[in-house]
Order: sequence, then C-alpha cells, then structure tokens
Amino acid sequence: MEYSNRGPYFFGNVFSMADVYLIPFLYLVVPLQHFRGIEISPVHSHLQNYRRQMLTFPFYLPIQIDMDLLLSSISKTLAERAPPSLVTLTVLQHKSILCHMEKIVRSADELAVSKKEGFKVIDPAKGSISMQIKILSKNYAQLVDLMQEHAQMEERIVFPALERAERGITEVANDEHARDFPLMNGIRERLKTLTVLEASSPDRSQALLRLSVKLRTLQAHCMEHFQEEEQNLLPLLEAAELGTKEQESVVGSCISVMELSHSQHFPYLLSGLLPHEIQEYLGVAQRCQEREKIQRMIQSLRSADDDGKTQLAIVQKRLPALTESGYIAS
Repeated sequence: MEYSNRGPYFFGNVFSMADVYLIPFLYLVVPLQHFRGIEISPVHSHLQNYRRQMLTFPFYLPIQIDMDLLLSSISKTLAERAPPSLVTLTVLQHKSILCHMEKIVRSADELAVSKKEGFKVIDPAKGSISMQIKILSKNYAQLVDLMQEHAQMEERIVFPALERAERGITEVANDEHARDFPLMNGIRERLKTLTVLEASSPDRSQALLRLSVKLRTLQAHCMEHFQEEEQNLLPLLEAAELGTKEQESVVGSCISVMELSHSQHFPYLLSGLLPHEIQEYLGVAQRCQEREKIQRMIQSLRSADDDGKTQLAIVQKRLPALTESGYIAS
C-alpha cells in the first residue's frame, strides 16, 4: 500500500490488475466476519480504508453484489451443510467451556506470578489480589456448573444413544468424566481456602502456585476429552440412528437437563462464544421449535448485568425475530 495515500486505488490514481484481483477478496470480509468471526485487523488500517473506498469505485459499482442477498445465500448454504443440531449444540458448549477455562487459567497464572514477585496489585482496574481471588472463585463456580450440566447432558442423552448402537463405545469418555470430577471439586476447595487466607500469609503464595498447576491440568484434560468426543464419538450419532431429525427432537431434552446453563447462567455460556457462534447456538433451538425455552434464555439476557446486555445486543442484531415482542408473547 505504498502509494495508497496518493489516490483511491491500490497504486494511487491508476486502476490496475491489483485492484481487479483484490476487490473480490475484500468484498468477502463482511460475510467472513458475520459467519466466521474473521476480520481485518485494526493494525492494517490502510487495507481497511482501501476496502471502504473500493465500494465507491466507478469501475466496480455496476457489478457489486447486494450484500444482504449474499449473506442470505451463504446462510442458506451453511444451514444445508451444517452438522446435525445435537452435534452443533455439544461442540459449541465445548468452545464456551474452553474459552472460560483459558480466561480462568490466565487469571490464576497472573495471580501466582504476582504473589511470587511480591506485587500487591496486578491491575488497579481489577483490584487487589484478594479481590481478584474472589472474582476468580465466582467465575470458576459458574464454569463448574456449566461443565457438570454438560456432562449430565452427555451421560443422559448423547452417550446412551451411542451405547444402543455399540455397547462400551463411551466407556472411556465416562471414565474421563469420573476422573475429572474430584479434580474440579478439589480446585473449588482450594479457592475457598484462598479466600480466607491472610494476604500476608506465606501459605497463600504456595496455594496460588498449586492452584495454577491444578487448573492447567484440568484444562489439558478438557481439551483432550473434547477433541476425542468431536473426532471419535459425535460423528457416530447419525450411524447410531440419531440423524438430523432425531437429533433436533432431543435438543429440547438437552436444554432441559442443562436448566441452570440456559437460565441463570445463560449469559455466561454465551459470553464464551463469538457472535456468529451465538447465532448458531440459538439457531439450533430455533430450528427445533423450542419457543418456550428460547423465551427463558432471552429473558435471562434481559435480566443480566452488562455482560448479558452485550450478548443480548448480538442476538438482537443477528436474530432480531427472537427478541421481538410478538415472538416472546406468542
């Protein structure tokens, strides 16, 4: 973009083959961002400016594709090729859990390093170490609730369907659930201990280091477990006579099993997803005609704090019909 400041085109005032090749790719930025969360980094401001200017190029105006029509066409194609509903629901829950897990691990690591190096405050905007421990404990409690309900959903609905097709196929996955529950509860107890330890206590420094190690162990277990499920178990649902229509019929049962995660903790679940993933998640419930359950989800977003309002704004923008008064009332 060496000459971009001398004119609107890639090489200044001359429309060239560089523009011919570049414009179609840059026009796809909007659908890429909408459906996959891919966008031009703010670091590349010249490219962002060029993309805005290209929409006014006289050579390009007559052949521009209507963006709404393009988004609608892509949306229909993706819907036709999308995995079955139960698979989508499960995978998106995996993504949310791993996202929150990463945030918690990062916070614990920062606390451990800060305490070890003798700092009293990590970030003035976040508060003291004692304040951060309380926030970490609260976030972890929400994560555990989500993970436990997710495991219950798999054990009550997903795994039995697979076991009916092949006995013993989910034995390893069930064993991994049983392995991790004591670890999850142990971390919860460590956090409780940390909240009552004095800031000056030498035990707190060691406790923070041990907590960080335990959280990283749990994170590694989750990543391995989810990868195995997504590669080896979930693809077998259709072969287990649980095809697209059958999976749609059991999504409501999955949401019912995960009642807390789809009511009080629903904003937390969605906050671990990107905007297009939030659209996919609620789209599953919408396709499965789970109107009453969607109403409760939307209401939980309306009643939540600022984070919930952020998720609500995404839903209003991407799935406006779900938040309209007619849909809620009917």
